[in-house]
Amino acid sequence: MYSDKVLTGIKRAEYIYLNRSEEIFKIKQQGKKVIAYFCCYPPLELLTSSGLVPVRILGDIKEPITEGGKHLPPIMCNYIRSCLDCKQKNNYDYSDGVIGCHSCDGIERTSHIWSNLAKPESFSFFLDIPHTLNKNAVDFFVLQLKYMKNALEQFTGTKISSEKLLKEIELHNKTRKLVRVLYDMRKLDPPKISGSDLLKVLVAVMTVPVEEGNALLIEVIKEVNNLNTAKIGKKPRLLIWGSIIDNFEMIQLIESSGADVVIDDSAIGTRSYWHDVKLDDDPINAIADRYLVKVECPCSFKEAKKTFNADNENRFGYINELIKDWKVDGAVLYIIRNCDPHGFEIPAIKSYFESRGIRTIILEHDYTNSSIPPLKTRMDAFIEMFE
Repeated sequence: MYSDKVLTGIKRAEYIYLNRSEEIFKIKQQGKKVIAYFCCYPPLELLTSSGLVPVRILGDIKEPITEGGKHLPPIMCNYIRSCLDCKQKNNYDYSDGVIGCHSCDGIERTSHIWSNLAKPESFSFFLDIPHTLNKNAVDFFVLQLKYMKNALEQFTGTKISSEKLLKEIELHNKTRKLVRVLYDMRKLDPPKISGSDLLKVLVAVMTVPVEEGNALLIEVIKEVNNLNTAKIGKKPRLLIWGSIIDNFEMIQLIESSGADVVIDDSAIGTRSYWHDVKLDDDPINAIADRYLVKVECPCSFKEAKKTFNADNENRFGYINELIKDWKVDGAVLYIIRNCDPHGFEIPAIKSYFESRGIRTIILEHDYTNSSIPPLKTRMDAFIEMFE
């Protein structure tokens, strides 16, 4: 392993990706407090306005689930069980608290168990998320964000003013803009950066302070701009849709079958970075709109339309823009076993892609390292369909 002191750009991102705990301990040594958070709904702007460093909670597909199973049964998705397993094996000892949320029933239960296992002096807040997107839901979410703001102020002793919040909004919007620049580089044929490398960068950005993440993104963009990517034959351009894709091995498997993963619709990728928070006189309302309404996730329900096709267009119409702009040939529908929100969405999302002339393959994964290689045969057969 290289020393991180001599690494920049993608190599630096890879080092952070592989050594998250080590990087976060360095942050702690600087006297900063770290808050672990679930999912893409907790507003990072509120956390950084309090002087806290938010770190996304992830599992570990290489680590067998031994402790997490004592609280969560096998019928629940292994990603959630792995996250709790990591917590119980002290992988998150660095955190000064946790932000849980009700993005799904599994995350809700895990959030409460996590809080019960935490040290008494640590911070804990549960963000209740409505699952509809009407005005009442938005008003409810605004109220929840105000509760969260008050809890953070009491924990840190730092007042979160509107001016401070607007400044942090600009900082996080810069992160989103820089990430979208990297995504734009994947519109090229061949893409300037692979899907597996981009995933390492995104996880790294979710691990370090926002200013450091922005500096890393600028380094990566500069490095990728200078790369010469010669085209060798025609590769299918794939979109990967799914919940949590936090391991580069899955993306690497798809790319090793002879395809380019050029765009995604996933919780680590576009759902976290695609939309900015508007710079509004009432920043809490603007944050609520961005984090509740703009995040496209199966856990939220839009107003139902009269026909199946109209309903599909209402729910998945945003994907058509990704298909057109990134010239998508096929889609990988990736689900973690027992992930109910995404599992129930499969028939409708598959129908939507097919209505756009996009071939699909469904890959179900149990969030273990050993279950990835058997998927290779299926991916190879899928790629052959494009020849």
